[in-house]
Amino acid sequence: MYKVAEMMRASWRIARSYKMNLVFSILALFFTTIPFYLVAHAMQPMMGKVVANEGGDYFGFVLLGLIAISLLSTALTSVYQAVSGSISSGWLEAQLGTSTSMPVLLLGMSAYEFLWTLLRVTVLLVYGWTLGVHVHWSGIVLGFPVLLLLCVAYYGLGLVLAAMHLAFRTIGPLQSVIVTGSVLLGGVYYPTTVIPSWIQSLSVVVPMTYGLRATRRLLLDGASWSAVQTDVGMIAATSDGSMPALVRSAAAEPLAAAAAARASSAASRMGRPGRLAGWPRRPAASIRPARPASVISARGEVCWTRPASSAGALRGLVATATAPRQARASQQSR
Repeated sequence: MYKVAEMMRASWRIARSYKMNLVFSILALFFTTIPFYLVAHAMQPMMGKVVANEGGDYFGFVLLGLIAISLLSTALTSVYQAVSGSISSGWLEAQLGTSTSMPVLLLGMSAYEFLWTLLRVTVLLVYGWTLGVHVHWSGIVLGFPVLLLLCVAYYGLGLVLAAMHLAFRTIGPLQSVIVTGSVLLGGVYYPTTVIPSWIQSLSVVVPMTYGLRATRRLLLDGASWSAVQTDVGMIAATSDGSMPALVRSAAAEPLAAAAAARASSAASRMGRPGRLAGWPRRPAASIRPARPASVISARGEVCWTRPASSAGALRGLVATATAPRQARASQQSR
């Protein structure tokens, strides 16, 4: 955990250097929430009955949807964006050459973004409460773990996106497809019961459906844990045995390994400097033999020694060029 804390500290120091960015990131929450507040109050007479089973307050319904989509986006893109930036700077290859394990490295690369997002959604929830959302604060104790479990369900897909970026340097529209599908089928702005029947069955496989429903019932209705056990169980099953699993998933591991192998071979073909530690190496026959440490002349004298640095190489060349002249000067002096 010490390495994770140090990587978080480094990320915070970088973010702190952009003070205005931090300030505007918080202020934007207040300004972007106002349109949702006005529209939700205008639609409350119509939507109040539709969301009666999930709090009855349409603004609170939408507010928790915005909080969930913020956490989803962070879980999905934090590792991918960190990998993308560290590849450009060379930081990733330097870290993989150390003794830091891959789980610790992945956790450290995304931990700061998670904590910053948690701070922002907490501010957003308190701001919604001041605007009139009736929040059962006792449900935070149970609602917070449900939201974390929802993040775990999407974190596995984030690992797959990061592996795809390592292999192909792009992920295409996959990120937008996942986010858009979760918003449309997960009930962010409307309950899943109003989705047309021909597409409603697809919402069953979206973890957002169960996570949002359980969170809204806990925070807006004040429901007990027994009332949301079924939804929480579905999220846990999704996080343990299907595609959006973590590194334990049987589907994610071969995908990540195949992507890493593809990225390694592509890097060697394209001449990119540095090969990530732990990735497949070239066969021994294709490795250029090492240069000798020294060159011995016919008289058995050492006339050249491999230097340890470029400065040493320059000094060695100068010494080799001036050695015959110095030898002649020594003989003449005698």
